[in-house]
Amino acid sequence: MMKQILILVEGQTEEQFIKNIFSPYLNKFDVHLNPTIINTKLVKGGKNFKGGIDNYGQIKRDILHLTRNNSLYVTTFLDFYALPDDFPEKEKSKVRATSIEKVKFLENTFYKDINKVNFIPYLQLHEFEAILFADIKGFEYCFEYNVVRGIAQIIQQFPNPEDINDNPYTAPSKRILNVIPQYNKPFQGNLIALENGIDVVLSKCPHFLEWTEKLKSLG
Repeated sequence: MMKQILILVEGQTEEQFIKNIFSPYLNKFDVHLNPTIINTKLVKGGKNFKGGIDNYGQIKRDILHLTRNNSLYVTTFLDFYALPDDFPEKEKSKVRATSIEKVKFLENTFYKDINKVNFIPYLQLHEFEAILFADIKGFEYCFEYNVVRGIAQIIQQFPNPEDINDNPYTAPSKRILNVIPQYNKPFQGNLIALENGIDVVLSKCPHFLEWTEKLKSLG
């Protein structure tokens, strides 16, 4: 029987990545992901606005709602880069030496704060765009040679895309925008990821792979 897992994501791009690329891969292991975009605010007319996190309360509210059914596992696909300042123990995480140590520390505090046995926290190092740097193939499919050359230079600097740093000027998305000012995240981001394929992401991104193995084990 296919195991249904709910997953809270930040926006449309992440939702489409889960639906079109990641969940189809996990389906082979009897796991299916159902993505939900974070509701961040109530806008005129009573409709919910989705995407763009302002504070941790928005995350926690939606996680607690999703975890009410103890028979369903709930996970997250949230960017480590630019987490809200009130995220549990965020200040304490800064003394950790490496990014992976910081993100694992925060995933642990996240789990403790939610306090639900059916919750599996995951923070993406450092953001969605890191996945795109797993291979040059997707950029070659979408852009001309001059753009591809600039992206290739970045990929060569970071064999592990999760090591691309979280400085506001050099985070993965900022690096793409520096080379491709017209970069359209919802459309081109998922097109690049689709062309690269999930296998290369799993081979290049160890923290993403570790999360994937946890989800596979539930099938």
